[in-house]
Amino acid sequence: MIQLCYASKTTSPSDYLLMDLREILSEAQSFNALNSINGVLFYADQYFFQCLEGEREQVLDLFERIKEDQRHQEIIEFGVHPISEQNFDGWAMKFVRRNSEVSEFFQKLGHLHFSPTKLNQQNLNDFLHILTKARQETQA
Repeated sequence: MIQLCYASKTTSPSDYLLMDLREILSEAQSFNALNSINGVLFYADQYFFQCLEGEREQVLDLFERIKEDQRHQEIIEFGVHPISEQNFDGWAMKFVRRNSEVSEFFQKLGHLHFSPTKLNQQNLNDFLHILTKARQETQA
C-alpha cells in the first residue's frame, strides 16, 4: 500500500465552485469505493488538499486522472510513500471543511490563509493527523 498526497488550485469560478466540489466528492467516493482507495479531501482559499491511500497501481492511475482534470491547476505532489496501515481506512473519501484547528495550524506556520503548497514532509504528517481527527462532513 502507498500514500500519495497533493495540493492543487481550483480553476472553478466562484459561481461553480460548490457544484464542482460536490461533483469531485461524488466521483471520488464512487471510484474509490470500487478501487479500494481511501482518503481525505480538504478545500479552502481556492486550494484543494487530498491524500489518497491504497494499492500502488490504483492510486497512481487515479492521480494521473486527477492531473488531467480541468478543475485542478498548479498541482504539487508530496511524494509517494509506502504505508503499512491507512490513516483514512473506512473513508472512500472523507471530506473535511475549513475549521479552526486547520486555520491555527497554518497560522503557526506563518500563513494567514490555507497554504497547502507550503507543506513539507514534517508538517505534512502533522496536517494529516489533524485531518484524521477532524469530523467528516456529509456534503460540500
